[in-house]
Amino acid sequence: MGGPRVFRIKLQAPNEIWTGDHKKSNVLRETGLIGSIRWWYEALIRALGGTACGPIDNSECNGRMHCDACELFGCTGWSRKFILRCSNGKTIRISLTELRKMKDVELGLLNTTFKIIEKYGAMGGKLAHEKYGIIRIMESDLDEFQPEKSQLKGYLKKKGSRCENPNLKRFIFIENPNIQLVKNLKNKCSFLKGSKNGGKRYFYKTSEKRLFAYALNDGEYRCLIRYAPGDRVTRWDDLLEELF
Repeated sequence: MGGPRVFRIKLQAPNEIWTGDHKKSNVLRETGLIGSIRWWYEALIRALGGTACGPIDNSECNGRMHCDACELFGCTGWSRKFILRCSNGKTIRISLTELRKMKDVELGLLNTTFKIIEKYGAMGGKLAHEKYGIIRIMESDLDEFQPEKSQLKGYLKKKGSRCENPNLKRFIFIENPNIQLVKNLKNKCSFLKGSKNGGKRYFYKTSEKRLFAYALNDGEYRCLIRYAPGDRVTRWDDLLEELF
């Protein structure tokens, strides 16, 4: 019998990926990368109709009674299905080594998550920084896994955690925004600026000319759509058509 499967992903990071704490760190931390990948994975899972717990209600997930995100990433009493290792530098080599067998649908969802981060989002912490977190996928063993809609219906539990955000159904992604568009959007949709108890919800990357933002409810989302330029906005329905 062979050993555990290992899936390798080669990335380029034009600028820094932040995975440290309050002090600036040039060393990538595996825990920081996993946390960022999981954040996007959870947003994807919720949009697909599955469940993903959040930092407040993760006590709901325990052992075999857990959400769809914890199925892969683990929680108390239920271990993560893989271990992540990474190198440092402009070229980042990530390896995902199985600790427990990952299903094809899980590998497909991970593949989709990386593609969303690459084309529309960013990886790591300090997402509001204008340059941090941009990645380009050079090679990926995950490319052979593409989640089928029939697989998703049988895989997602669709019950469990009550945490609803972030959810890709309430995201917008804008290519080539200018600074005036960014200022107008955050002024018209003031919730994007954040609050005392929550951080910013708009992320403008000057190095790649991209903007992504998200709403927490349908009212906020209608505001985003109203003031975003429709001809340059990618929404959830567009992602579904592109990635599934």
